[in-house]
Amino acid sequence: MSLSVVIPTYNEEKSIVNTVKKLKKIECIDKMIIVNDGSTDRTGEILDSIKGIKVLTHEKNLGYGAALKTGFEAAKNKYIGFIDADLTYPSEMIPVLLNHLKKEKLDCAWGNRFGKKRNKMNPVRKIGNFIMSSLASIIFLSPIHDINSGERVFRKKILNQIDYKSLPNDLHFITAFTKRIVLKHKKFKEIPIDYYYRSYLLYHIL
Repeated sequence: MSLSVVIPTYNEEKSIVNTVKKLKKIECIDKMIIVNDGSTDRTGEILDSIKGIKVLTHEKNLGYGAALKTGFEAAKNKYIGFIDADLTYPSEMIPVLLNHLKKEKLDCAWGNRFGKKRNKMNPVRKIGNFIMSSLASIIFLSPIHDINSGERVFRKKILNQIDYKSLPNDLHFITAFTKRIVLKHKKFKEIPIDYYYRSYLLYHIL
């Protein structure tokens, strides 16, 4: 077991238990770090009742990127991953990403939500992501299919190399993270994954 997984969490009382259950089934995860980013619902109370996880708490909401930074600072393993707490990303793909990372000696691997047929993303968001990824591919002369994917695995050593603390504290963290990976000439790969609506997975939870 060699992987720390960071889960940024904000008002996820309906999904956090099932998120943790699914992640606990993954053998390669050594430590689960959940950052409660100033939740105002029962998320904090629920997290306090779950054993076998590390919970870090922001007293007020600081943003998605800030939550990831807090989690990264606490992660001690050689490999770090992160995934959203809303069940939209397939947690079973984490070991697949890690396997690609190790076997192909990558610096970072992430899920490409547009590489499979099952993508429940809102059409407007799909178009927006396509445009952003296409523009980034042209600007950086490197094919990027999903610039904003929220399911990733990477080597801890690259964090300081990309100066992650200077990245945005809000949702733009992911876009900036991808750009920094490319600009710093880190070796990366995008792996096709499914993507779900929140309501879809909450209803069809296994």
